[in-house]
Amino acid sequence: MSSLAIVYNEKNNEEINKINEFCRYENVSVDYFLSKIDFKKIFDFIIRNKISKVFLSDAEVLDSDLKLFAEKIIALHKINIPVMCASYDFPDPFQLAIRTLSHNGKNPSRFNKIKDSISKKASRGQVLGKIPYGYKKNSSGFFEEDIDKSKNVRKIFSLFNENISISDITIELQNTLFQEKWSNQKIKHILENDFYTGIYRRYNVVIPNSHIAIVNKNDFDKANKKLLTNQKRIYKKNIWSGLLFCAICNNKLSVSNHKNSWVNNGIKKVKNYKYYKCEHKYSKDEFHVKLKIKYEKLNNLLEKKFKKELIFDQKFDESYVYKLISQLSNSKIFFDDFIDKFEKYNLSSSKNSDLVEKIYIKQIDNEIILSLS
Repeated sequence: MSSLAIVYNEKNNEEINKINEFCRYENVSVDYFLSKIDFKKIFDFIIRNKISKVFLSDAEVLDSDLKLFAEKIIALHKINIPVMCASYDFPDPFQLAIRTLSHNGKNPSRFNKIKDSISKKASRGQVLGKIPYGYKKNSSGFFEEDIDKSKNVRKIFSLFNENISISDITIELQNTLFQEKWSNQKIKHILENDFYTGIYRRYNVVIPNSHIAIVNKNDFDKANKKLLTNQKRIYKKNIWSGLLFCAICNNKLSVSNHKNSWVNNGIKKVKNYKYYKCEHKYSKDEFHVKLKIKYEKLNNLLEKKFKKELIFDQKFDESYVYKLISQLSNSKIFFDDFIDKFEKYNLSSSKNSDLVEKIYIKQIDNEIILSLS
């Protein structure tokens, strides 16, 4: 098996020497050199010559655009070709690409300046993003205790460690602290956040004793041990949610749950029923027949008729690719996950006519009719 180096100019001795020196450092040798050419020709060359590894003198020799660069790296990955850049600091192609290649016509230096600024703030333990409840930002940009709110955080931990449930704590706070909005999720986030013990975590930076602790570690550990032992409900994401519309009135279908209980031989039994429904609430016209279909029944029909990979259920902003590659280069996601997300983004941005964005549902007698228009 052979290795290939892609360079700007294969007649440039300085560039060739740079590649060779890097490869010696990696204990490999280069068998072929190719100047920056059309990727299809590079791909064909790799197949024809049974190339097993590719080196880049720079990320831009593959492509000057970050998104197109990612597409080409993925294409090589799919034929099991590893790629390295001849950079001692950033041999990983994505780590170099995100620092040097443009995205959506924007120079990467702007992103890098912002990222460097964020990293510097994080290394000092300064405020970045949303401030956790119970703290506030001081004039120097650091966290300090918000006395009026921190007592509520202590109360939450105290009540929970006294075996008061999260839902009961929520009700208690809703009834006593009218100026705040409280929910079970908010309470749970507070209980799980070790920021309250004085630990700062931002952008791979961890600083113990960074700020005043509102909760001592024993109380925090006790609460989180209780959280772990509590039975967790696992929710399976419904990919059809938000895509289903009534073909009669064009309203979005809602999901309802009904519980039925009865006594059989002295034993109480309970069964949950789930439905998709439309009551035509916001329609100007009057419809006498309301739509109501069993949840599992409609989901089964949808899965038979539509390919899941064509379901478009996510909005992407223009910096999505940059953020995704940033996650990959910082080892926050696995490469296979990166490929899945990147290809889904590509599919949506290509304006594929096969993408499913809305599904209209109609029921005539017992027949369910599915359509895209």
